[in-house]
Amino acid sequence: MARRRKRKRETFIPLVHDPGQRLEADFGQIHVDFPEGRRAVSVLILVWSHSNYPFAVALPTQRTEAILEGMVRGFEHFGRDSSLIRWL
Repeated sequence: MARRRKRKRETFIPLVHDPGQRLEADFGQIHVDFPEGRRAVSVLILVWSHSNYPFAVALPTQRTEAILEGMVRGFEHFGRDSSLIRWL
């Protein structure tokens, strides 16, 4: 154990990022009232780590095709892509 403790290094996630360096992405759900009744809708949320500038888009599913479509829409909205995307 003593040898293992010596090899253990502290790890951390940097909280400060240069503009345009890192984009955080996550899925959530909102409840929407349609004429047919209330339904849960998937939402992709993209946020720049530096500025907290957000983008959200409702998607039909959380499947890969929908995620990629949402990412493309987000990059078009922001006018650029990111060198690093962190999924939360």
